[in-house]
Amino acid sequence: YDNRQPEFFEKTNTYIAKRASKRAVKKALIILNKNKLILEKVEKEFNVNKEILLALWSTETNFGNNLGKMDIVSSLATLSFDKRRSEFFSGELLTLLKLVDKNIIKKETLYGSWAGALGNFQFMPSSISNHAIDYDKDGYIDLKGSKPDAIASAANYINKIGWKKDAPCFDKVIFNKNVDKKIF
Repeated sequence: YDNRQPEFFEKTNTYIAKRASKRAVKKALIILNKNKLILEKVEKEFNVNKEILLALWSTETNFGNNLGKMDIVSSLATLSFDKRRSEFFSGELLTLLKLVDKNIIKKETLYGSWAGALGNFQFMPSSISNHAIDYDKDGYIDLKGSKPDAIASAANYINKIGWKKDAPCFDKVIFNKNVDKKIF
């Protein structure tokens, strides 16, 4: 999986077309209507556009339909032996074990991506530690089963890394003729 990440091998237009389709927009509108109260509350509290949260949720897990099935403890332990990023994944593994040890997250929820990310917005353990919130106040952070926890945690993360509500999130870039066409 590590060597076949779509964001690195698919052409940009292909990658975007698969994730920003009319079908995804239609589904986002349904999800917005079903979760309007929590999305609007979180938007106001964290100053992050609900549309951005929906776009990320769609891209990361198709609104929770693709949460991953890998045992992330095993994934992180295995990736810790990869010399390219051993320090990063070892740190993530230790962070995850501390989160479980402190009863911040439940060990039963530790299934996700091949790279150790979990939940609706695919948080790595360090992101859980630094940004995840027990928004529903049930005593632990559940980024899979609790939409309030997942949505508020994503908004908190985005806010903390500098998101500015209603500010442009993209700039138009015009390439000169010397840019290799393989990039597109």
